[in-house]
Amino acid sequence: MTERTTYIRFVTSETHPPYGHRTGVFDALYEVVDNENTTNDSVDLGQTYIDWFRRNLPTPYRFSRSKNPNAQEVALSWFKPNAIEQIARFREVIAFVEQHGYNVITLKTKRPGYIVYEDAFQIVASPFSDTPT
Repeated sequence: MTERTTYIRFVTSETHPPYGHRTGVFDALYEVVDNENTTNDSVDLGQTYIDWFRRNLPTPYRFSRSKNPNAQEVALSWFKPNAIEQIARFREVIAFVEQHGYNVITLKTKRPGYIVYEDAFQIVASPFSDTPT
């Protein structure tokens, strides 16, 4: 992707300790599925989303600039604009987690940070100081 590419990230209004950046929607999805108060129908639907993404979006293997296996994982995942199917399905996940009380915010940037992982649909980047997080 070029310098002009706009990357997209979906986050909740909650912050992720200890780094202070907003928590991603995948975390909210897992919280809904794992919550003992979630109905069986919602657990099943949430698990359907999780299974779909496991099949259709590679799992990043790096979340740190350091090659040290004990390094803090501070990098953030961003969709590439060509991830049309993944983003469309993710919008369904957004509606799902919002129905369960989460507020979702869309972040866009052309400067995601130092890229530590990349595949056809996403990047993982350690944010610059001016990257929205």
